[in-house]
Amino acid sequence: MDNKFPLSGDVSQVMTWWTKSLSQQTGFININNVDAGDPDVETRIISEVASYGRQLGWIAEALVAVLHRQEGASLSAADRAAIDTFTTFVQRVDAIKGSSAAPASFADLDGLPDDLESIRRSDPVTYERLATSIRKAAGQRVPTAS
Repeated sequence: MDNKFPLSGDVSQVMTWWTKSLSQQTGFININNVDAGDPDVETRIISEVASYGRQLGWIAEALVAVLHRQEGASLSAADRAAIDTFTTFVQRVDAIKGSSAAPASFADLDGLPDDLESIRRSDPVTYERLATSIRKAAGQRVPTAS
C-alpha cells in the first residue's frame, strides 16, 4: 500500500496498526468477534484469498451449475420456491454487475478456447449448451437434434 500524506513519507504501517487495533475492519467489511469465529483468520481470507462478494459469487456459480443438472427433477413446492428465490438473487446481482462492467476486450476472451476445452472434457452437457449459445451469438446456424 502506498499511502503518503503531503510532505511526509509512507504511512501505511501507521494506518494498518490504526485500523487493526480499533476495529478489525478491512475496507467496508467489519470483522469482529461477534460475527467471525476468528477475526484474524477472516481478515487473512478476505485479504489473501477473496472478498466476501467474490466468495459469494463463486458459491453462486457452483450452485447454479448444480441446479442446471437438476432441471426437470421433481421438487417440492418449498424447494422450487427456494430455487426461484436464489435464481432471482443471481439475476439481480448479474444485472448490477452487467450494468457496471466494462465491455469485454479480446484480452478478456483470450483464454476462452482453453476454458471451453476444459469444460468439454469435464462437463459435456454444459459444453454443448455453451457451444450452442456461442454459435447463436456468432450468427451461425445451430444444428438441431434429430
